[in-house]
Amino acid sequence: MSSSERIDIVKEIKSVMLELQNTGLTTERIIERLGNPKELAKAYLGDAISKNSKFSWRKFAAVFAFCSSFAGAIGMFVLPIISTLSIALMISGVITPLGGIIKFVGNLWEMILLE
Repeated sequence: MSSSERIDIVKEIKSVMLELQNTGLTTERIIERLGNPKELAKAYLGDAISKNSKFSWRKFAAVFAFCSSFAGAIGMFVLPIISTLSIALMISGVITPLGGIIKFVGNLWEMILLE
């Protein structure tokens, strides 16, 4: 992003903060309303990339880096959790029918003994 675009973004955020402050919101409430600073920056970056239709290797690298970091986070956190859950689900997929069969045979045996 060019420095003029960054300056415009800072001015816009300051303007929004002043407007919210004039409505009587507390500083904590304003910060909460604006959200996570990293998410806000990503939104502005995405907006700037989508507005500028010229191809740029630098922008391509920025988008690629963002997507790669997201994929890396999935690989580090989500995949191990899913693999652990899949093992637990496979075990419960075997145990549950066995439990049902044992319960059925027990009820059947009880009925035979009561007759």
